[in-house]
Amino acid sequence: MKTRYLMIVSVCILSMCCAVSVWAADKTALPQEPMDSLLIAMSTDNTAIFDAAITIGTVALQRGHAVTMLLRVDSIKVAVAKNNYPVGDTTLSKRLSAFMKAGATVIAGGSCMKQMGLTQKDLMEGVMVGTPDLVMGKLFKKDTKILSY
Repeated sequence: MKTRYLMIVSVCILSMCCAVSVWAADKTALPQEPMDSLLIAMSTDNTAIFDAAITIGTVALQRGHAVTMLLRVDSIKVAVAKNNYPVGDTTLSKRLSAFMKAGATVIAGGSCMKQMGLTQKDLMEGVMVGTPDLVMGKLFKKDTKILSY
């Protein structure tokens, strides 16, 4: 009886080891799907909305997506170096800076900046000034999802 019990336990353990090996082999054999890019198009400087957009973008970065934030109209004000929009115990400037350090690309629309009388010197470090080619390249890049605020 003891021998039969040990035999059954051994067969069960061996079966589980084989199943785990086959499962692991299946997972490594599958080709990795390319991750879609995310473009977050902003037009508001509303702190709650802007903060939520940064949070969504940060989660996307952590999951392996390339993330670009396009600032248009009023949202450009958040990227102006002298502006401080308080949010919680920090500012949107600090959140945006950390977002860029985590790997996000932030582009301020060049046409909107021109209408607002702003130049590259007015922006936070790391924010790019958008040109038509740069912006269109991001907007129409294959496999890009666009989230607009």
